[in-house]
Amino acid sequence: GTGKTDTAVQIISNLHHARPGERTLVVAHSNQALNDIFEKVSRRDLDERYLLRLGHGEEDLDTATDFSKPGRVNHMLARRLELLVRVEEMAAALGVPEGEGAALTCETAQYLFHRHVLSRWEAFLAGLAEADAAAKVAAGDADSPRARAAR
Repeated sequence: GTGKTDTAVQIISNLHHARPGERTLVVAHSNQALNDIFEKVSRRDLDERYLLRLGHGEEDLDTATDFSKPGRVNHMLARRLELLVRVEEMAAALGVPEGEGAALTCETAQYLFHRHVLSRWEAFLAGLAEADAAAKVAAGDADSPRARAAR
């Protein structure tokens, strides 16, 4: 009733957003207290992939997601498969031959990126730089004394 749990949840959220590359360990005096904190943290704007509930009492969590160690592993494996399907779709959109097996593994997805995506991205950025330079030259010519005198 004094707001201790809400304060802890706000501190955890602030730490996560201020230092996203660091890990935060939360310890409580009871499983129920930890579950209360965990349930409130899981409803915040923290990506669920960063949450893991260890110890006894994880089965008592009132959440739809399994935050146990096996539950997190299963979540990451499912996420990996979803992302590989998206890589496969991207390979098809880029016209990459199916024989290259772009989405079979994370390694072949990385190969697809380096072989087909990165070179196109660099060419796109170079085209932007050229267009920007041409626009600056055109703008500079419009403001030149000769252009002003012609008006």
